[in-house]
Amino acid sequence: MVSSPLAAKWKKMDPSSLDTVLDLTITVKENNDALSEMLMKVSEPSSPLYGKHLTKEEVDKLASNPDAQAAVATWIAQLESKGAVVQHTDVSSASHITLSAPISVWNDALGCTFYDFVNADHTPSTISRATEYYLPEEVSTSVAMIHNVVQLPMEVFRGGGGHGPKATTSSFASSSSAAAATASVGAK
Repeated sequence: MVSSPLAAKWKKMDPSSLDTVLDLTITVKENNDALSEMLMKVSEPSSPLYGKHLTKEEVDKLASNPDAQAAVATWIAQLESKGAVVQHTDVSSASHITLSAPISVWNDALGCTFYDFVNADHTPSTISRATEYYLPEEVSTSVAMIHNVVQLPMEVFRGGGGHGPKATTSSFASSSSAAAATASVGAK
């Protein structure tokens, strides 16, 4: 496991209360091969599609991954039977689904333990995160990432361009590289 220097201010405490409700967002793996192929076609001057850029709706349709969406939908139905509630779905592409559930459900579903992490310099000062998680085999190739499991908030410096005063705000790390920097993820 690789540690992130961004996580240095966060102190791992006791396991989170099993009754605490936590929102997690599942990102369904997209069809990046089709997107890459189309990008090359619209970017290559010799292509008949050169310069014919796609609308957001066309990109969403091209990136959709029906098999992955079906696998994730089946898993979500199982989570709902255990008390998870779908809070939001990205309607245009169905690639991001936010669910709320007690930590007891998440611990079981992801084969992990959520802990309270404390940072007096951040608001909120206590959050629940795991140090690693595992996806069930049936969805392990269909999920790109689950947000707010292992990612800790990080400081983002704005303004000044390295010259002059810096203002800090907190932002949740949401890239897969940030997840890789803070925990190991794998199929169980």
